[in-house]
Amino acid sequence: MSGVNKTINADGMRVLRDIVDEAIVSLEAVIVARDNVAWGVVRLNTTLGPVEVRNRIEELPINDEGEMDEFGVLSVMVANGAFVVDDVDQEASVCSLDEMVTSITLINGRVVTYEDGEAIADRSYTQAIVFELASGEYLVLDKGAWFSEMITINMGPEPSVFISDDSEDWEDDPEEPSIHYGWERAFVRV
Repeated sequence: MSGVNKTINADGMRVLRDIVDEAIVSLEAVIVARDNVAWGVVRLNTTLGPVEVRNRIEELPINDEGEMDEFGVLSVMVANGAFVVDDVDQEASVCSLDEMVTSITLINGRVVTYEDGEAIADRSYTQAIVFELASGEYLVLDKGAWFSEMITINMGPEPSVFISDDSEDWEDDPEEPSIHYGWERAFVRV
C-alpha cells in the first residue's frame, strides 16, 4: 500500500508554536478570487517576524504501481525577504490585524483508497490552520480543494463554518465499482 504523510512537518510545527502568545500584526496575500481567496501564499506578519503559509502542488503516489496525482500541500515556514507570489502578476493586499494568538489547531485530513476491499493508498494532509485570537475570533487558513493551490482566508467567531475539504465530496465512481474512499478528520493542537 502506498502511504504519504503531508501534514505540517516538525519545522512548521515549531514555527507555529513560536507564534502562540504573539500578535499577528497584519497579513499579506495576493487575492485572486472573491475577496478572501489567496494564490498559494499567505504571509502573517507577527511580532516575532514574518511567517508564511504556503499551499503548493506536489505529485503524490496514489497506488503501488507508481501512478501519481497532483495534491495541494500546506506548509509553514519563517519568511525571508520581500513577499513574492510566483506566477502571479498582481500586487499583494495587506490587511491589518493586531490580534494576539492564544492557540493554534491544525485540521488534518486522511483519505484511504480501497480497491476490492483492500487499502491501496493512504494519504494524510493538513486541510486548515485555525488561529484562536485573544478577541474570541478565529483566523482560518483553509486549502479547500485537495487539487488546488488556493488558500481561503476567513475570520469569525465559529471556525467550523470556514473549513471545507472538497475531498470529502469525492464519490465512489459507478464506472469503477471496486474503488472506494474512506475519510477521517483529526484536530491537532499545536
